[in-house]
Amino acid sequence: MSTSNSDVQVEIYRLWRWFGVLVWIIVAVAILSHFHDRLYSTSIDVGLHGTLVARLMESSNLPTVDENLSEMATYPRIAHNIAAAVGVEVDSALEGMQYIAYLSVVLLWSAIGFSFLRLPPRRRLIAFSALAIALLANRQWFGLEIFGSELVATYFFAHFVAQALALCLLVIAFQLEWRRPDSFNHLLLLGLGGALLTSVHLLPAVELIGTLGALVLLGALSDSREKRTWRFIAGAGIALFSLGLIVVNPDFLAMYRLSSNNGLMALKYIDSVRGMAVLSIAVALLSLGLIALWWRKQRTAPSYEGLLLKYFGAFGLTVAGLCVIQILLYVGFSKGSEYAYFKYANALQSMLVLDVVLLIAQLGKDHATDSNRGPSVFAPSALALLACACVFSKADFVFTEKIVAAEREARAFAKSAGQPAPGTHDFAIGIAEIGSFGNYLVSRFSLGTPALGDAYDILLGSYPKDATRINRILGSSGSLPWDIAKCRRGVAGSMVVVDAACAYGEFTMLKCIDTIEFTSRGAFDKAGSGFTAPDSNGRWSEGMQATLICDRVDPTTRVAYLDTAGLVSDTHPQHMTVWVNDKNPQTIEYSTKSPARTVELALPADDSSQLTFRFEFPDAISPAELGMNGDQRKLAVFMYRMRFE
Repeated sequence: MSTSNSDVQVEIYRLWRWFGVLVWIIVAVAILSHFHDRLYSTSIDVGLHGTLVARLMESSNLPTVDENLSEMATYPRIAHNIAAAVGVEVDSALEGMQYIAYLSVVLLWSAIGFSFLRLPPRRRLIAFSALAIALLANRQWFGLEIFGSELVATYFFAHFVAQALALCLLVIAFQLEWRRPDSFNHLLLLGLGGALLTSVHLLPAVELIGTLGALVLLGALSDSREKRTWRFIAGAGIALFSLGLIVVNPDFLAMYRLSSNNGLMALKYIDSVRGMAVLSIAVALLSLGLIALWWRKQRTAPSYEGLLLKYFGAFGLTVAGLCVIQILLYVGFSKGSEYAYFKYANALQSMLVLDVVLLIAQLGKDHATDSNRGPSVFAPSALALLACACVFSKADFVFTEKIVAAEREARAFAKSAGQPAPGTHDFAIGIAEIGSFGNYLVSRFSLGTPALGDAYDILLGSYPKDATRINRILGSSGSLPWDIAKCRRGVAGSMVVVDAACAYGEFTMLKCIDTIEFTSRGAFDKAGSGFTAPDSNGRWSEGMQATLICDRVDPTTRVAYLDTAGLVSDTHPQHMTVWVNDKNPQTIEYSTKSPARTVELALPADDSSQLTFRFEFPDAISPAELGMNGDQRKLAVFMYRMRFE
């Protein structure tokens, strides 16, 4: 009995599909292996989301008021629960979160690639090629914040996981409609999926429900007269029911309250409400173009290509419309915040690219009906790999290996050492090679410190001034100024444990004698304010004012010399005014012609026991504002040392 050619072709296509799935798994594992220890954000959001993951690793029954969790105590938890499950296996909240974040990148871009597979051969080739070129061009020249950029600089963990799931559900929905156009399965999937996504993050959930509403309206326009009314009523019923499920979900109210919180989101091209409005209008017009093409195609004969245009057009139009509504609510009724509408930027810029790609694909004349996809089944995997390379390759990152190791050791210590004294917390401060950001994460994830106060000082690289809430300090052996032999109280893996009260008691007052190096810690930190953490040469002033106080050992000393350099550009000079014991103000100017200055400060000729150097910096500015780098701190003058003669 012979096998027909069609049966052979079916078997060949099936083999291609399974081979494509195998390659996708290999690529996904390779991406996770490569990126899981690369963190492209040092935002406080990493600490907020990671703290919730760390607590969920311990217990799913968390209090609604908790100083360690702060606002995250009532935050939607599905994404964090998934990350916590992975975190338990790898013994790290940070790694658990990273694995889920990068898996979401793979899923999102793979879903987009999968949606292109059933296009006619020539248009499929054009669509994939145009998208690949767009990703490469964006990496090299444009720098739009497309999908995946939610994990760069900012760290919208739950938001991005929900966005990836929303795109996956969108692609599955139109596959369902393509197979069974007369059923309501696709609408039910979007409705129930949107309701579920509310417990991941509200914004993508609303995007999905909005897209559902748009699809119901478009369906009513394209249905035959005899079907139009009852199908519209059924579709509208599903949309309204799903919207009701969102509103009654407790996570909806929690996210609504958080929407009034403003935050920092730096975009390359957009920094105002006008820019977001223009972007929304551009995406809306392009999306309407896709819908118009679908309308023209479906009047001839329903096609997969037309359905793809309808779904992506409806999604882009929905995202643009929701952003405009959010802008109107903020501008007209003071509801929400600037942050709330800026969070649409990644989806809008991504849809801008995808809309253009789909419009370009329409330029290809393709009358082929052969559905043989052959080697093109590898395209979703290749697209996910290319998207990761383009989104993350040029961004700054920190390796997390040492942070994760410290996180594990600190967690083991916290479990064995028991709770610190009431009203106090243990802190990671002097752990070497992980920086202030790493110490902050270890303090939050493993030791349960509150988000603000001393922990925030650690994040900024500042010296925690309030020692009354610090019980023990975990740091590396020899870390200055914390590791004092007489104050050691044990070890935590490779780290030493120091009694905080003992260590702080050893920090004597700064002496106005010989040379004060601005790189020093301990006594300098205790005596100064308005300075950054030291680097290898000194410290920057931070903010508009700074103060340094020292004990006057030798009253006969009459002059102090301060070695400095200003943060200047061709268009931005700096000025610094200095008072010594609130007398004899002296103003120093810095410019590109004289960026470095040694300032001579006359000391008061009296018997004062202390000298207070008070600085003002009226021209303080961030390096980001000067276009130097992404540093948002307000800096003015770098100080190396102060010599007394």
